[in-house]
Amino acid sequence: MCDLKVLDLGTGTGFLGIAASTSEKVGHVVFADINRDAIRLAKANVAGNRAVVRSRCEFFHSNIFSSVRYLRKKFDLIIFNAPYLRSEEVPDLEFSEMWEGGKEGIELSLRFLKESAKYLNSNGKIILVASSLSNIKRLRREISGMGFAVIREKKAHFFFEDIIAMLISARDV
Repeated sequence: MCDLKVLDLGTGTGFLGIAASTSEKVGHVVFADINRDAIRLAKANVAGNRAVVRSRCEFFHSNIFSSVRYLRKKFDLIIFNAPYLRSEEVPDLEFSEMWEGGKEGIELSLRFLKESAKYLNSNGKIILVASSLSNIKRLRREISGMGFAVIREKKAHFFFEDIIAMLISARDV
């Protein structure tokens, strides 16, 4: 068994962190979200999946890395299912922070990427989830400009958009 450390940032229901926690290679998963209800839901979902969860799990209320930085840990994998809708497309709802990624739908992802290097182990990777509704071309340019490399992309079409999962590694960071 390995002891890989995973951060599921913007965990929502906890689905991605739970998937990571089922691997024999993963020893510790941190679930973090800006929404306290999401943290409660992720905790409940981890508890409901104890039969398959193999990792030690921790939960934090955090706006990007605001609380995670106090852990003083580095991670082998950071998963960020970022809010990716353009500001004008987000209805004025109580939980708009779950959907709004900024003017072009990528600003929150860019903020995350700028801060993420200090939380990654030397060979660490990032999985960033994005949408074709946001400015993907600019996102890819900015990723490269920050010293990261997109190693692989997986795309799935849902209704009116493509959801894109990018596997990113640090080149120069």
